[in-house]
Amino acid sequence: MASTFVNDSPAEEERFRAEGRVRVDAAYVTNANGPWFKPGNGRCEWFKDIEPGPEMMVVPAGRFLMGSTPAEISALGRANCDGETGAFSDGSSEAHPDGPDWWRTEGPHHTVSIALPFAAGRHAITRGQYAAFVNDSGHMTESGAYVWKGGRFEHNPAASWRAPGFAQEDRHPVVCISWNDARAYAAWLSSKCGHRYRLLSEAEREYVTRAGTTTAFWWGASISKGDANYNGNETFEGGAKGLDAHATVPVETFAANPWGLFQVHGNIWEWCEDRWHASYRGAPHDGSAWTASGSDRRVIRGGSWVLFAQLLRAANRLYNPATGRSHDLGFRLARTL
Repeated sequence: MASTFVNDSPAEEERFRAEGRVRVDAAYVTNANGPWFKPGNGRCEWFKDIEPGPEMMVVPAGRFLMGSTPAEISALGRANCDGETGAFSDGSSEAHPDGPDWWRTEGPHHTVSIALPFAAGRHAITRGQYAAFVNDSGHMTESGAYVWKGGRFEHNPAASWRAPGFAQEDRHPVVCISWNDARAYAAWLSSKCGHRYRLLSEAEREYVTRAGTTTAFWWGASISKGDANYNGNETFEGGAKGLDAHATVPVETFAANPWGLFQVHGNIWEWCEDRWHASYRGAPHDGSAWTASGSDRRVIRGGSWVLFAQLLRAANRLYNPATGRSHDLGFRLARTL
């Protein structure tokens, strides 16, 4: 990750600011303009603070409508989404706690304003990146995890990020990670580089998933197996069926969204900072994490290789205990600028 940028004169700085660029101090950059990044240009420009750390892109400030639209709710009704079972990566198999109309947890539809740019991971934290953290810190994560078996999650005391139940390489997303593990990684990375790394808030996670779009998925209203890694045995809004991988795939598989983020739909669930609330009534409108009151469980976003298409939508939200681990659950980080 090298830069061809040389000069950072006052004139250059004035030009970059006029272009809407943001200065980011980082050790490694992929950017012809050195430390000056164009928010939302993550397909071309990204940075890292330490060599084994995540690749980050700059997210623009802006506003978006969070939650399901009436059109999505209608589509979910057509898909007969009547409280799926086996969808919870903490091993529970009961229907969604809000009953048959579980998508109503995705409302009310409301405006969220992100006042300042921030950085987000281009993809989930990888197995290789997590291994560097464990090797340096000695963090322990081996207490078992839930694995998908026979159409439901079962606890396997031998499962871990090192042995999730399928083959992985260093560019696969790390899985079998609890919310507490993810926060420990963020604290370690912050201490190593002197910048604040954290989990994304739930609002930020939906914001970067949509990347300025308003449809169920960033590419449109339907989904097919060429778009993401998920259980392709059922369809959503006319998308074609397809075979699923029965495992994770490397983090840069499939196209990046308009802002340059990979796999914001599918492959693995990703932890958010927020506590679980059954709806958005009373939720912050500034993009901050909703940590007041609510459940002790934490929000997860994105869907996974285990699940059906409708659970990969940008608006879909579920939860897991902070200590819960499963082999379809990992995380991606944000950095405050």
